[in-house]
Amino acid sequence: METEPGPALEILGPDGRRRRVQLHGDRVTIGRFGDVNDIALTPDPQRLVSGRCHCFVELKGRRWRIVDDDSTNGTIVRRGENSCKLRGEELLRDGDVIEIIASFPIGQPPTYWQLTFCHPGQTVPVASACEARLEYDWLQEQAFRITGTNREEITDMRPQVHQLLRCMLNRNRENDNTPVLCRHDELIVEIWPREKALRSHEDLRRLVLELRRCIELDSANPRFLQTVRSFGFRLDPRPSPGRLAP
Repeated sequence: METEPGPALEILGPDGRRRRVQLHGDRVTIGRFGDVNDIALTPDPQRLVSGRCHCFVELKGRRWRIVDDDSTNGTIVRRGENSCKLRGEELLRDGDVIEIIASFPIGQPPTYWQLTFCHPGQTVPVASACEARLEYDWLQEQAFRITGTNREEITDMRPQVHQLLRCMLNRNRENDNTPVLCRHDELIVEIWPREKALRSHEDLRRLVLELRRCIELDSANPRFLQTVRSFGFRLDPRPSPGRLAP
């Protein structure tokens, strides 16, 4: 009988040393302190890795995922040539690399711990439009659409369209990254604070349609930007498979 290889993390330290850790149980924590974490990333003289659980990998159903535990310096996930700062959680695929900052020398590039997820027996998912999601880099003010392993920057937004996107994403962020209903009048005040009395729901609707043309794979069948009739709009950067906006 063929034995399927078990999941593991191949850890490459900033000093070039390697070690392999098999993943057992349902959750493996990663941090600086060895007495409270399953995997300790030491030495860490600059204390850049969170002491008590910087991040963790967790078995969810039959899939492993990586979750950042609200760390100060964040966690990066690299898949092939694409990498992005983790927000919330991400399902792991064989070969994905988890990067955690190890040092930040003055005048030199930072170094990273690299933890490669190894699961050669894992079934490879088929990339489809149903897996599409949006990501936003708040520091660089850049928006990206992710479809399967393809990461595409969205560059064709006018300033007001970009402002609408940021406004709705920020409302989600203030609500623990849960999509929030943004009412018509609230959005009008945010986008046109000095002209709110002159702007109508129709002006907002046209701006929403323009944003859909920028972010959606098919603006005629939107997935991310949902209309809540008579109330407003809701932006869901990670819609469930099969969900379409009304």
